[in-house]
Amino acid sequence: MNLKSKEQVDKKAKDFLNNFNSKQDKRHLGWAIFTVPRSNLSLIPLYAWLLYLLNDFHKDIKSDVIDQLQWEYRGEETS
Repeated sequence: MNLKSKEQVDKKAKDFLNNFNSKQDKRHLGWAIFTVPRSNLSLIPLYAWLLYLLNDFHKDIKSDVIDQLQWEYRGEETS
C-alpha cells in the first residue's frame, strides 16, 4: 500500500469498507499499518489517519496494531 496524500487515504478507507471486509483482509491491513517504514516519518500520519477512519467500523484493526506495537516494544525493552 502506497499512500502519499490524505485524499488517497480517504479513498483507500472507502474502498476497504466497500470491498474488503473479511477477517483476513482486516488482519492484512493491520499488518500493513504495523510495518510502515518508521524511517519515513511523513508516512506515519497518513497511516494513522487511515486507522482513525476505519476505527469507527472495525475496532479490531486498531487493537491488532496496538497489540503488535506493544509486543515489539516489550521485545526491545528486554534486549
